[in-house]
Amino acid sequence: MPARNSLERWWGELDEFTRHRVLRLRPADLLPPDLAADLLRHGVHVTRLRSSATGDDAWAQPEQLLELIGRGGPGP
Repeated sequence: MPARNSLERWWGELDEFTRHRVLRLRPADLLPPDLAADLLRHGVHVTRLRSSATGDDAWAQPEQLLELIGRGGPGP
């Protein structure tokens, strides 16, 4: 699973503060731009959305990230 490997590689490079930011995301939350850009750089597909409130771009959480958050981080 290349996407999962990319996600785990991304996770491994995060500092502790950023890991806690990610784990606090709820399923309905949009990704902050910095996290979306980092995921894209690691080859994880993120879907760009248009925020109706501000007209700015926003990013949906990829399914693999939702699974990772649900597990509290990568598995053993």
